[in-house]
Amino acid sequence: MDDFFGRVFKLGVQPDVDVGQVTIADASPFASRTVAACDLRRVRNVSIRAIRKQDGAFDLNVEPQRVILAGETLILLGPAEQIYDLEALYS
Repeated sequence: MDDFFGRVFKLGVQPDVDVGQVTIADASPFASRTVAACDLRRVRNVSIRAIRKQDGAFDLNVEPQRVILAGETLILLGPAEQIYDLEALYS
């Protein structure tokens, strides 16, 4: 486990794995789609680890059939460059 956190939280070094977040706008291609339909794992090698709902509560065990709603925030884990791209495109 120390190796995983070391790779995610390297101080002063570009990490190869990162945690990021993308807030879903009404016009987002992810709005009103299921986690599985977003296909982020296959397309970007990024996993949705949690979803913060509009009321601030977290959905920590995200099922593939879970529908993503506009206004929610996806908590993502994956390669740093893919996380940065998704944040830039959709936040």
